[in-house]
Amino acid sequence: MTGLVSYRMLPAVCSAVVILAACGKDSPTASSPNSSQSTERVPTRINVAPTDTTFIAFGSRVQMQSTVVDQNNRSIQNASVTWSSSDNTVVSVLPSGLATAVGNGTAQVRARYLGLTAAAAITVRQVPSAVRIQPSSVVLMSIRDYIQLSARVIDFRNNDIRDAVVSWQSGNTAVATVSASGRVTAVSPGETTITAMSGRVSGQAQVTVQDSGPQPSTDRDVLVAFYNATGGPQWTDNTNWLSERPVGEWYGVTVDHSGSVTQLSLPGNNLRGGLPSVLGELTKLTRLELWHNRLSGVIPVELGRLSELRTLALQINRLTGNIPEVVGRLTNLRTLALGDNELTGPIPPSLGDLTQLTVLLLNDSRLSGMIPSELGKLTNLIDLGLDTNQLTGEIPPSLGNLVQLNRLQLQDNRLAGPIPLGLGNLGKLERLYLSNNRLSGPLPDEMGRLGSLRFLYLHQNPDLTGPLPVSFLELDLEELHLAGTMVCVPPGPGFQEWLSRFEDAGIETCQDPGEPPGPVDPPGPVDPPGPVDPPDPNPDPMPEPGSTPSPDRDALITIYTLLDGGNWSNNTNWLSDRPVGEWYGVDTDTENRVISLDLGNNQLSGEIPYELRQLANLERLDLSDNLLTGQIPASITELRRLVSLRLNGNMGLKDELSSFFRNMHNLQELLLHGTRVCVPENDRLKAWLRGIANSRVTSCLDLWFERTALDDIYSNTGGMNWAQSEGWASSQHVGAWYGVTTNEDGRVTHLKLAENNLRGRLPDYIQFLPYLTHLDLSGNPYLGGPLPIEITQLDQLNTLLLAGTQYCFSEDDQYQEWLGKITHKSFNTCGVFDPHPDIGALVALYNATNGPEWLDRGNWLVHAPLETWHGVTTDADGRVIYLNLAANKLKGEIPSKIGELSRLKRLSFEANSLEGTIPTEIGGLRNLEQLVLDRNDLTGSLPSEIGQLVNLVSLRLTDNALTGNIPTSIGSLSKLTFLGLNGNRLDGAIPSEIGQLTELTILFLAGNSLTGAIPPEIGKLTNLTILNLSENLLSGALPDSLWRLGKLEYLELAINRLTGTVPPDIVRLSNLKGFDIRWNSDMTGSLPREMINLNLDQLLTRETSVCIPTDDEFQTWLRGISLKELSAPCSE
Repeated sequence: MTGLVSYRMLPAVCSAVVILAACGKDSPTASSPNSSQSTERVPTRINVAPTDTTFIAFGSRVQMQSTVVDQNNRSIQNASVTWSSSDNTVVSVLPSGLATAVGNGTAQVRARYLGLTAAAAITVRQVPSAVRIQPSSVVLMSIRDYIQLSARVIDFRNNDIRDAVVSWQSGNTAVATVSASGRVTAVSPGETTITAMSGRVSGQAQVTVQDSGPQPSTDRDVLVAFYNATGGPQWTDNTNWLSERPVGEWYGVTVDHSGSVTQLSLPGNNLRGGLPSVLGELTKLTRLELWHNRLSGVIPVELGRLSELRTLALQINRLTGNIPEVVGRLTNLRTLALGDNELTGPIPPSLGDLTQLTVLLLNDSRLSGMIPSELGKLTNLIDLGLDTNQLTGEIPPSLGNLVQLNRLQLQDNRLAGPIPLGLGNLGKLERLYLSNNRLSGPLPDEMGRLGSLRFLYLHQNPDLTGPLPVSFLELDLEELHLAGTMVCVPPGPGFQEWLSRFEDAGIETCQDPGEPPGPVDPPGPVDPPGPVDPPDPNPDPMPEPGSTPSPDRDALITIYTLLDGGNWSNNTNWLSDRPVGEWYGVDTDTENRVISLDLGNNQLSGEIPYELRQLANLERLDLSDNLLTGQIPASITELRRLVSLRLNGNMGLKDELSSFFRNMHNLQELLLHGTRVCVPENDRLKAWLRGIANSRVTSCLDLWFERTALDDIYSNTGGMNWAQSEGWASSQHVGAWYGVTTNEDGRVTHLKLAENNLRGRLPDYIQFLPYLTHLDLSGNPYLGGPLPIEITQLDQLNTLLLAGTQYCFSEDDQYQEWLGKITHKSFNTCGVFDPHPDIGALVALYNATNGPEWLDRGNWLVHAPLETWHGVTTDADGRVIYLNLAANKLKGEIPSKIGELSRLKRLSFEANSLEGTIPTEIGGLRNLEQLVLDRNDLTGSLPSEIGQLVNLVSLRLTDNALTGNIPTSIGSLSKLTFLGLNGNRLDGAIPSEIGQLTELTILFLAGNSLTGAIPPEIGKLTNLTILNLSENLLSGALPDSLWRLGKLEYLELAINRLTGTVPPDIVRLSNLKGFDIRWNSDMTGSLPREMINLNLDQLLTRETSVCIPTDDEFQTWLRGISLKELSAPCSE
């Protein structure tokens, strides 16, 4: 019989036996039970069990048993055998005899003792349990578009079956067809289902075919669409974009001789929004570099059309969704960098088709699933980065084919299994990062062949074991990290001297294994008959005369062994020769078959054995209130006669309830409370559960919401700096987290984090703790702000302790009604508690601008002086005077409490993602000297309260989305030397009050929608060196007062609606270096010849009606100007 694990155990006298061969008259001989016996016990054979095992899933295990027997057929106590496997690629075996399936095939597990050997056969043959298609949802954008699907066939323990045969089928061939290899081709618009089958299991993918409609006709059209989709007006540099200049002169664009775009390179240029699908029309593109921007949304599948692409660099953005399978069509790619995004789903196997790749970086995202073996085809790869994701499964051996690899980064994932031997082939590898995974087993000797290796990081893999291979002595390593593993270094001067080069490798010396307990002399001549030995106090168990051994006995022995039977509270008669029906907790029927196994509250520990499936007649199984761990094996669902299953009270049990439970049609009781097993969002499984008379199983979705709520509390309140945080942000059951109590169903009932250095605010997700009855956050003075209204949904709360925090309740009826139902409570009245004059404003800023996600939040909301908080400077009294959080990933609105920083002199939030309006309370910062809010997403009007900042020297609000008029109150800023309002959407006239800013040296108002004439009052700004009014809607003639600005160096008036002439008085601007009046088509006349007295380096008059004098003197002067774009020459 074949199952997840099955074997046949022969009677003890027929067990696998090896007897010493006869060696003449001196050979030992066995005596009959009634003969005289030798005083010296001689081992003659080894019995092993089970003798024949079949596994159908990798990772399945069996505990091998052995007995060493002497010449009198009696067991030798404490005789320790040595276990080994004939093929470690099929079955691995630990020194304890625990055998594990690791590969398909058959292997012999051997027991050895003083020259004796016995063997048992183990066969591993994976059987499919599910088929998973990637991607599971596909959109094809046009007829004849195609995509390559991949099917992952897995066994019952979620391991890939690599040689599985898969067949494909389309549900509607009129919409899309599928080839025998899984290639889907669009036929017509519509939807269909693609099915992949292997054996009796199948998986499905949904395919949608769209008609993409007309596409942009030229590369210029594509670039215009790209500009508009990615916030072009707010780019850091958008020189020439959307102008009439050739696209090859647009910033970041390169074209070939025919004018086709071949490169689009805009890294770090403040691009935001989604990537438009029209990029797929730039068919000559070889380089697309858009890294370090703010791009969001999915990677469009249309990029799969860029067949000439050699570099695709989209890292450090905010992209989401899956990596499109069609990226695998870009077979000319040399560099593919998609890391530092929020991508999810699996790594497409189609990336294995990119055989020219030298760099593949998919790090720091949320990718999941296994590393596809197809990546082993990328034999030109030099740098492979898959670290900091959620990848699972084993490291594919095919990575050993990447012989050019210099760096391999797989750290910070969930990879399991052994380190593949093939990695020893990577002779050019210099850096290998495998830390923080779940790798297991010994380090392969083949790693000693990595002659170029300099940096090896294996730390935090607790199941890596065994001594460091001797071959490592050949490695010239600079760094070695093994902390958090079970790897040890062999004793001896050679290894100790080699290890001394590392400051902290985190490795201990291996212990001397010593000799096996109870040594026995080697066999020799048998002594003459003598006195009979006394009876063996521990003879081998033998069946009672005339009794019939239970067919289930062997399965019970294995269950006993794997669940630590020697330490059970009650193991009466177990492993004895008594009938199994007399073993504690076992009931049998008339045929001696086990029908009930009641071992509840009995100190069982370990994983539920797959061998339970052999108790085919079992009707009742109670393993409740023990120390069981791991998953409920799917093999338990083969117990079709089972009526009652009780596993409650085993907090170590976890994972989703298998859909195979629906096959247990006789089950009437299922108790899983007090475990971490939950029922997934599976309608058919939930319907089956409703048909069970007595069931207690928690919803996975509910548990997920609760864990998410706790995770958010941890991240929003500075969990890494809590005084106590044991268990938090780990995979442990939340009931094991510090301060958290759960009920039997695993639902959170108590949260006690008093006096724990929490700083920040509670998240809205606290509403997803519906069973919470007790919440104690008292004594955390840096928790701040009003509580989220969502907290009022906790209708079971009867204790709320918030004294000593900044939390408070408003007079809102909803809050007050909810508070009235809480029996025990303590909290503050809003606005009463504030431990530091500035702390409330800083906490409010942190909370309002997504503080946990800041690029640098060093010391924020921790118990440390404010001057040590990143970006904060204080005066001698500890009050905040400088606040610099530029380019720090602030996101959200500036809180009104910022106005409470009454001593603030400098405020810089430039280059973030701030949105909303500038709060009017900012006018309260009367000591402010510099206000820098450039390059954000601020909206609304510039508040008139800005005029109250009478000490302001620099006001920079460029590149936002501000609207409305420039307030007249700005004229009150008499100390202002720099005013930058360019790159917004301001309208109306330039207020005449601007003439009161007589200290101003730089005035930027470009890139708005300002109208009317240039006010003559600007002539009062006699300290101006730069005046930029370009790209507005200004009209009228240049005012005569402009020529009073004797210190002016650059006068930029391009792209307006100005009229009139350039007067000779311009020569009065004796320091002028640049003059730009381009795109003012109604300006007329001739440039005055007096301009030859100016020392210009820029003269720009293109697209005006102002003509250029043609006399020799003027033309000679023009030739000395380095940058010029001129209008037409004057006619004779």
